Amino acid sequence: MKIGIKPRELSWLWRGFDILMSPLMRAISGALVEKPQETHRWHIQRLPHHLVHVLNKDNIACSTGKDLSNRRHGGILFHIPVLSGWQNYVVVEVGGDYSEWYVGWILYSLPQRSVLKFDIHRLPIQDKRLRLLNGVTGLQFCFFAINKNGEQLPLKIVAEGHIGDGKHPKIRLF
Repeated sequence: MKIGIKPRELSWLWRGFDILMSPLMRAISGALVEKPQETHRWHIQRLPHHLVHVLNKDNIACSTGKDLSNRRHGGILFHIPVLSGWQNYVVVEVGGDYSEWYVGWILYSLPQRSVLKFDIHRLPIQDKRLRLLNGVTGLQFCFFAINKNGEQLPLKIVAEGHIGDGKHPKIRLF
């Protein structure tokens, strides 16, 4: 069932910039053998909070943040791992037709559980699994999956890890 959430296509200019940044992202991760983080400001599409209710809660995977870093630099959340930024991640696995899908997240404050952010990542994913940084303590991150037709897919957390632990080095990191 289509739910009205679909990311805008990322331009070829930004995709080229991503390729150029890949060596830098690998270096600042501190884990040279792992796939580097692929999330930058131009990858994020903000969604209207009133659409949160259209998601099927049974197909959402939630995790409570474990990192202590919540520093900001120039208004940008500072989570570079080698500079004491976010390092913990969850591995999510999508079900259904995952030939091309997108991941999104709802960020809730705790304990009130009010929506702070509702976003979707604009890079397409072709793999069944994805690593996602799971944020700072005191917040809950709920992840959802949307296929290229705008239909929600089941998503579940199948593992946890820490950047540089070598547990899931070949899985993309958002």
